[in-house]
Amino acid sequence: HVPEIDSAAATLSGLLCIGGIAGLSSQSTARLGAASGQAGVALGVISTFGHLHPDMATTAQIGGLMAAGGVAGKYIGDRVEPTSLPQTVAAFHSLVGIAASA
Repeated sequence: HVPEIDSAAATLSGLLCIGGIAGLSSQSTARLGAASGQAGVALGVISTFGHLHPDMATTAQIGGLMAAGGVAGKYIGDRVEPTSLPQTVAAFHSLVGIAASA
């Protein structure tokens, strides 16, 4: 276990996520922004798993919950009209807040 790698991965993950948000501000950079944000989140998740060293049962539980969340998000996202996107984003952000407080 190398703490410097954990710290570097967390910093890079944060920078990629911030870069992703910045990239989404313009149509010309939106694809790069989306890819940067996705890479940042993926790196954050992988870094967290590497730092925690969960056992197989915990890993399976986390994976199952992530898959369920992904399926629910895809289902909801496919049914959202472009005009109601801000409300949907706000609703998803409130779910993130609930999850963070749990």
